Amino acid sequence: MGPLRLVIAGTGAGAALVLGACGGSSAHHTTAPNSSNPTTTTVGHSSVRPPPAFAARLLADNELTGFVISHVSVYRSADAFVGSEGLGPSAAATETRMLARNGFRVAVTEDLDHQGVAGLSLMQSFTSPAAARAALSFYVAKFRGLGRGSGGFAFFPVAGVPRAIGFRLGPAGGAGSNVAFTDGSYYYLLGEEGSGRGPEGGLATAARRLYRHVHA
Repeated sequence: MGPLRLVIAGTGAGAALVLGACGGSSAHHTTAPNSSNPTTTTVGHSSVRPPPAFAARLLADNELTGFVISHVSVYRSADAFVGSEGLGPSAAATETRMLARNGFRVAVTEDLDHQGVAGLSLMQSFTSPAAARAALSFYVAKFRGLGRGSGGFAFFPVAGVPRAIGFRLGPAGGAGSNVAFTDGSYYYLLGEEGSGRGPEGGLATAARRLYRHVHA
C-alpha cells in the first residue's frame, strides 16, 4: 500500500487523514470513509519505518490493534506538509500561516493498514506547548467544519490521556474515528477509517499506548 492521504467522502482528493477523515494526515490528516490513496510529496524522508528519532512518538505495528505501518513521510517545512494535503489555495494558506505562527519544526505521518482499512499516526513538533495547543484548537475547528460538509461530526470520550479529544467524522455507520492530543510541544493525531468494528475503543487504547511512549 502506498503513501496514504485519505479523503473525506464527497470532498475530493486530499481531504484528510483525519479518518473519517483518519488523514491527515494528516493534512488535515484525519481519517475519512471510502478514501483513495494518491501519491504524496515528501520532504526529508520516505520509507516504511519512521526514523529512530521519531519512532517513540508514533504507533508501532499492532498498537492500533491489527494495523501495521505501510508508509512513513517526514515533512521538514510547513509548506511541504500542507502541500501534501491537496487543499485549495485559501485553506492551504490559512494552515501554512498557522503552522508558521506557531513555530512548526517537523511533521511525521505514518500510514497504517489493516486488511485494506486505513489508519494514521501523525506527529507535529512546535516551538512550545502553547503553540502545540494552538495547533490542536485549529485542527479541531477545521475538522468540525469538514464534518458539516461530510455528513456529521461527533465527539467521543478518551480516558487516560490528558486533554485528548476523540471525534468521529462522516455519516453515521461509515464515519472515521480520530483522537487528537498534545503533550509538551508536540501535537498528535491517530485515526481509523470507518470499518464497522467500533473503532473508538481501539483508538483510545492506542492513544494511551502512545502517551506512555512519550513519558517512558
